[in-house]
Amino acid sequence: MRDIVARWPDEVGLMSDLRFGADLTGERTRGYDYLLVTVFADAGDLARYVAHPVHQELVSFLDSRACRRLAFDYYLDASTHLVGR
Repeated sequence: MRDIVARWPDEVGLMSDLRFGADLTGERTRGYDYLLVTVFADAGDLARYVAHPVHQELVSFLDSRACRRLAFDYYLDASTHLVGR
C-alpha cells in the first residue's frame, strides 16, 4: 500500500503535502490501521486527484481486500488552523 502512495508525488503531482503511516497503539482507531493525509491547494485539485487513475489504483487495491475506507474532505483555513504554521 505504501508503495502505491509513494508514487503519487511524481505520478499525480497535485498535492502540497502527503503523509502515510500506521497507527502506533491500536487503542483508539476503531479498527482502522493506517492514516493517509493529502493536502491540496483547492477543491479542483482534490477532485482531479480523486479521479486520477493512480489514486483509483489504491481504491481498487483496498476494495479487492475488503478494506473499510473512511475519508474526510475539509478546508484548511484560518477557522481550522489552531497551532503551527
